[in-house]
Amino acid sequence: ELHMLYAADGTLLQRKYIQNNAVKHKVDYIADKEYHNDTLEYVHHAHGRVIKHNATWQYEYSIKDHLGNVRATFCDLNGNGIISNNERRSRVDYYTFGMEHYSPYSESQYSVAKNNYKYNGKEVIEEMNVGLQNYGMRMYDNAIGRFTTTDRFADKYATMSPFQYGANNPVKYVDVNGDSIRVGNQVWVPGATYSGNDKFIQAVFDALNSLFENIEKDGAGNVKTEEAEGNIIMDFVGSKEHDVSIFETSGTSQYTEDGKIIWNPSEGLYITKPNKSHIKSANDKQGDISPTTLLAHEFAHAWLNNFSPKLKAKFENSKQVYADENNFILKMERTFVKSRGETGYRYNYNPAEYPEDLKKRNITTFNDGNKHTIKVDLKKRY
Repeated sequence: ELHMLYAADGTLLQRKYIQNNAVKHKVDYIADKEYHNDTLEYVHHAHGRVIKHNATWQYEYSIKDHLGNVRATFCDLNGNGIISNNERRSRVDYYTFGMEHYSPYSESQYSVAKNNYKYNGKEVIEEMNVGLQNYGMRMYDNAIGRFTTTDRFADKYATMSPFQYGANNPVKYVDVNGDSIRVGNQVWVPGATYSGNDKFIQAVFDALNSLFENIEKDGAGNVKTEEAEGNIIMDFVGSKEHDVSIFETSGTSQYTEDGKIIWNPSEGLYITKPNKSHIKSANDKQGDISPTTLLAHEFAHAWLNNFSPKLKAKFENSKQVYADENNFILKMERTFVKSRGETGYRYNYNPAEYPEDLKKRNITTFNDGNKHTIKVDLKKRY
């Protein structure tokens, strides 16, 4: 039998294969390290793993395709920058749903430690000849292209089998683990940590985890329209039909027409209420809005575009397009401002009907961590 030990957040800590009341094989997962029967077997890194061969450690690198499937592995044993002979470890080809093609190159004779992380980078469980891949939330059988348990988001996909993989389109979609948002080549799930060296990805993971706390604590970002009901961030988690990717910018954060969130992790907003009260910005409150909350703001744009397109179209056909859409977006923004204890509040305005608002409403951006401020062109921002 197999015994799996998990942390409270669902992280796999240990797997034991027990036969006749004796432990035949044990794997311990400690961060990026794997111990097999209490011996350090290998250490995972962003581009492959470090494996032990005799008394030395070797860096093994993986070449992956657009879905994160390992297609080839190699080592540069002599450090000359040329890969040849026993430095070519393996080459892998797959059937559509992940089962490997038979090939003499599938696992080279030179491989010193078998790689069980290939299709989607998910581990194959070999004990007891199980042959399933561990996707975190569920186990996957690549021979039939199905998970062994139902999708907890199955109610969102009534026309699909609850056991299906990747919306039955594995060439385009990846079932990362049933809950995910992609940041570059990394995927965020609630509570996930990032162990790489990319400062932007680290900032995104920290921001999303912080926003997730606001969602759980206060229901920040919860939304309901005639078309959909959910949360502007969590609806992208586990979605097989809607995707969102986050990219870095040194300029103003925004949601682009091709479906990308462009985010500046160092730039927030500071709202200064005008001295003279006027129609649309009279309810603004002086104070700051953090870069993290502005990330939620861009998620609101993404949610509207993906989950409530009829409402989005209604806004676009309205004479008050800025006022109508921003009433929705800023309402979502304010739920996070309140939950996070920030002080800056922005309310609806229509620059076409009330051009004086663009002149009187004083919004500056601040670079988080220093006092540098620059003016924001509201017409461009929205």
